[in-house]
Amino acid sequence: MPEKLQQLTSFFGQWKQQKAFALFRLPGSKEIHLWSGPTLDRDCESEAFFEWVPFHDDTPSFRIDAELQDYWGVEEFRQLCEPITQGFTLHIEEKVEEEGKEEYLKGLQRCLHELNTGVLEKVVFSRRVSLKAKAHPLELFMKALSKYETAFCYWFHHPKAGCWLGASPEILVKSKGEALETFSLAGTQKANGGEAPVWTAKEKREQGLVTQYIQQLLQGKVDDLKLEGPFDARAGQLWHLKTVVRAKTRLKAVDIARSLHPSPAVCGLPKDKAKAFLKEVEGYDRAYYTGYLGPVKTVSADLFVNLRCLEWKPDEVRIYVGGGITSESMPEKEWEETCHKMNTMLELFRD
Repeated sequence: MPEKLQQLTSFFGQWKQQKAFALFRLPGSKEIHLWSGPTLDRDCESEAFFEWVPFHDDTPSFRIDAELQDYWGVEEFRQLCEPITQGFTLHIEEKVEEEGKEEYLKGLQRCLHELNTGVLEKVVFSRRVSLKAKAHPLELFMKALSKYETAFCYWFHHPKAGCWLGASPEILVKSKGEALETFSLAGTQKANGGEAPVWTAKEKREQGLVTQYIQQLLQGKVDDLKLEGPFDARAGQLWHLKTVVRAKTRLKAVDIARSLHPSPAVCGLPKDKAKAFLKEVEGYDRAYYTGYLGPVKTVSADLFVNLRCLEWKPDEVRIYVGGGITSESMPEKEWEETCHKMNTMLELFRD
């Protein structure tokens, strides 16, 4: 059996044996990596590990030691998987568009009350939709590779965290040596052909709040802090406002990530009040949605915010979506934004 096919067969054995692994492709890369191994304590490091962190602190984090590392070229991986995926069933029972809207709008009104009374300056309100579905995670992962070439595409499995897939457009921390990058990504519009987006005052303010938060948090931790942007950034069928933050630091990327998380782009301001409020008002457990994940090595790290993701179960998928709410938010537009974001994952079930 050729070596690369043997590696792939070994990977499927891990999946069936319920072992922890991460299968991923970095944005724009032509390589797919498989990292697997034992689970490490949160503060225990190795030469290479995969970080998996939730939104709320009472959900467990996982760090997988990359004891085993395999990789394939993207096209090579497709060819090896093609005969396997031909036998898979791909089907989803999409709910009617308005389902869950009433409950969402009630929660949104509570958010606006907190914002208008000055308790919060911004809050990121989210929802989860459970859909009956039949799909193998491998086929969903392969579709994500094709549809979202500029995103961090992954399939993550841990016996205690479950099975997750995603195509995240947002870097939390990227480092190489002392060079550090992070991004302020806020404001969302659906792409309309080749037209450039026209941003509202609400969206510009939302993006500014996230950028300011990152600047303030990094003060004293980094040197040579520089900003580029904001500018338009496209991710699939969505536009975002983006600012690149570059700096130098001797701190570990995982420590910078821990201090940044959760940013106002996924939580709100003030952070602690927004986080506590969300736990009460959302009415469900975010689990690993809006947490962060990614590969970490001794001299480099690529950690991403867990956006545009789904939780896979044998007969069901759970899709998580949300949006930044400020006092200028219009409820109907916020609902529409969550529907647009949901389509990123629903596209994986469509031809």
